[in-house]
Amino acid sequence: MAAVQSTMIKTDWISLKVARMSLIILTISCDNSLFVLLIQPKQYRLSLFKFRGSMRRKGELSPAEVDRGLPHQVAVPAKTSQGEGYNVVHDFCKELSLCSRGHSFKRDREWWNVFCFAEREHAEKFKERFGGEWFETKRWGNVKGG
Repeated sequence: MAAVQSTMIKTDWISLKVARMSLIILTISCDNSLFVLLIQPKQYRLSLFKFRGSMRRKGELSPAEVDRGLPHQVAVPAKTSQGEGYNVVHDFCKELSLCSRGHSFKRDREWWNVFCFAEREHAEKFKERFGGEWFETKRWGNVKGG
């Protein structure tokens, strides 16, 4: 007998008036997707948007899980790991406990990437090779994320 996977669908709606125009907004959440319908009753227009930004794929670590499981984090300017630098950084980290997911933030008009490691020694090797600074997860709330 085959297992049946159930899908949960949640809907919500709101009616509002914006700039003398009536709108009905209908949201439909299904699995890891969010759809938003904008309905303009007087003009009989219907718009459909699919948002992907805040949803995670099944099995993907949340930022909190990354911070708990990979607490040794090093922030480097984003230019360090762009272009050819991307291959250099990731080739160097092949044997290290680098998480496939990290953080990024903007400080003083410059983007920084945060590389997260499970082992302190691996983070120290990375910091020694590429520079940067230790990133304290407590500071996460004090920077603009991206």
